[in-house]
Amino acid sequence: MIKAASADAFGFSIIELLIATMLALLLVTAILNVTLQGSRLSQQLRLRNEILENGRYLINSMDDEISHAGYYGPVDLAKISGSVKADLCSGIDTDAIGNTLNFPVDGLDNVPANYRVCRGERVLPKSDVLVIRHAKKTPMTVGQSLIGTQHYIQALGDQYIIDRGVNAVAFSLRQKDSAIVAPIRSWQQAIYYVSENNVLKRRRLLRGKYSPSEPLAEGVDDFQIMYGIVRLNNSRNVAQGLSVDFVSLPATVSEWKNVVAIKYYFLLSSTEAYNPLVSNKSYSYADKSAITFNDNKKRRLFSGYTRLRNNVPKQ
Repeated sequence: MIKAASADAFGFSIIELLIATMLALLLVTAILNVTLQGSRLSQQLRLRNEILENGRYLINSMDDEISHAGYYGPVDLAKISGSVKADLCSGIDTDAIGNTLNFPVDGLDNVPANYRVCRGERVLPKSDVLVIRHAKKTPMTVGQSLIGTQHYIQALGDQYIIDRGVNAVAFSLRQKDSAIVAPIRSWQQAIYYVSENNVLKRRRLLRGKYSPSEPLAEGVDDFQIMYGIVRLNNSRNVAQGLSVDFVSLPATVSEWKNVVAIKYYFLLSSTEAYNPLVSNKSYSYADKSAITFNDNKKRRLFSGYTRLRNNVPKQ
């Protein structure tokens, strides 16, 4: 006799297959959600670390450069006269450099659209430009050849000589015993700015001309400078009459001479968008307020303060 086949002999029922399919879809969905969430967290951490790394690098670099502004060797800047403020792009000739000793920093505030730094590339509109001047910390060694087109400075007390390496015989200053040559140092001058594609760059005065731009960090939405100016109270003792006012840009030659500290701000963004980040955060810094952006990039504001250790306030 032939017996009827049971349901188990033919596999799963339709209901069981539907239930299994639904469970599988739920499991796959859960796995995808966990994977996507992990990917988003990984991207968020990567972009955050990118901004932090750039910010720390820029703050440390700027602090080191600004702190040495006005260092020209063993020279007494208080005894060096000079009231002619050279153009910030100057430095091609020795006379122009000589006029900058009392102006270790220079700059521009909120540059207009289409401004080109020293006939170079365009600067990000409404950002600042900073110039830093000093001599190289390590002097030339005895017998070391000078580069013909490079500018050098030899300073001693209230005397200094600035010339190109081709005129090496011009560096005639001697120490007190009149036998040892006073140290000769390479002249250092650099312009910092943000290009239109949001990259902080530097151009250095090398061998008598400005070098091509050097990219330092990407994702720079703004670069702002505040100058700390000493106000000397002539009716009181100088040590008691010092006060520092921070301004967006010194207004006179005297104010430029008396810059003793700088506050600097970098508004940095990630180099790529982070979805689904939507931020309505606003930023206030320097002389700006309520700055907002309409995109999905992560941002962070970095600020620093550095004293010009080598500049001497002047009456």
